[in-house]
Amino acid sequence: MRLPALLLTPLALLFGALGALVEDAPILFDGAWLRLHEALRGPALTAVVRGLTHLGGHEVMVPMCALVTIAAFAARRRTGVFLAAALGGSALLNEGLKMLFARPRPTIVARVYEPRGLSFPSGHSQSTMAFALALFLVVRRLEPGSHAAYRKHAWGLFFLPLVVGWTRTYLGVHYPSDVLAGWTAAALWVLLVDLWYRRAPTGPVPMDSVPTDSVPTDAVPTGSVPTDSVPTGSASTSTAPSAVPDEA
Repeated sequence: MRLPALLLTPLALLFGALGALVEDAPILFDGAWLRLHEALRGPALTAVVRGLTHLGGHEVMVPMCALVTIAAFAARRRTGVFLAAALGGSALLNEGLKMLFARPRPTIVARVYEPRGLSFPSGHSQSTMAFALALFLVVRRLEPGSHAAYRKHAWGLFFLPLVVGWTRTYLGVHYPSDVLAGWTAAALWVLLVDLWYRRAPTGPVPMDSVPTDSVPTDAVPTGSVPTDSVPTGSASTSTAPSAVPDEA
């Protein structure tokens, strides 16, 4: 079993633990983390962070995911299907989880701006992690020869969800547990789609994979040799002699 499949169980347990803990009250480290970052705020840094956080918003992620998926479809339809299922499915999953947990936005610290929607899990964190992980898996499946540089630096994709997730807590619009849950939910979903992708058939079954004994024995009649395949001159020469008249 490959490593991505082995990660499914611990990721599911982690998300379940986060979901159970946030049902009642903020997790212990949520408040400490938010207060620390509220103390670090300054006009210049806040302006930069507000710009960075938009990288995980719908206005950036939707067109970026669409372009990557369309390009993948053009190159290889199967890869395009994987990206569409991974990215689109993660977005739908996030909306469903938000409605399920219905966690309000943080009130421990002052929010830099008032976002729309619920808090758990973080949509920015989940969308960027789904994008990074799905693209990472696609790049790692490339041929190592001509794509060695892409495969080597694919880990850099995870810089995006890490930065965007941090900005959400700095701005006070998400608890750290929201961000962690967003990353976890994205990883769970993308790895499940990847598991399906690797196990799904890639095309029609080749003819040589059909057992020979699956052909009925009576498919070829025993008397199927045509009679006209025997040359006409091959008949027996022992024919009856012609009549000879008696001599006088």
